[in-house]
Amino acid sequence: MFMQFRNKKYILVILSVLFFSNSVFAKGNLIARCEKLEEQKLGFDDAGFSVSVPKYKIETGQCYKLPITSSGKHEYILQGAKFFSHIYIRKLDIAQMEIGINSLRSIDFDGPVTAVLYFLAVKPGKYMITDRDLSDKGTRFEIEVE
Repeated sequence: MFMQFRNKKYILVILSVLFFSNSVFAKGNLIARCEKLEEQKLGFDDAGFSVSVPKYKIETGQCYKLPITSSGKHEYILQGAKFFSHIYIRKLDIAQMEIGINSLRSIDFDGPVTAVLYFLAVKPGKYMITDRDLSDKGTRFEIEVE
């Protein structure tokens, strides 16, 4: 009788691990092929504060590449600590230079340039990417990860 109870415990443990762990079933290289998101343009209005895409909707387990282009009208310092800590960053391309990094605090634009962030969405949630000084003027956008 003890043996039957013990086997049921193992079965419950195995089933719960399989049920609650999505990554067990991941196949292939999740970052090999990245889906390109619409380019985010910073400051392309007359005042130089607006963004071209106010909201992105993406999915977990998918690799994305997000091009961000600065108009150069202001110095833009994009921050998103929660977002940056809940993604796997593959690389950051800036001006024909590839930078392999593990984490980000901010992306700073001192002039007109394009940076491309390659990342894997890991944790669902709504995340704001804001400019340190210009957020209240409209330099901000949301990334919703489902």
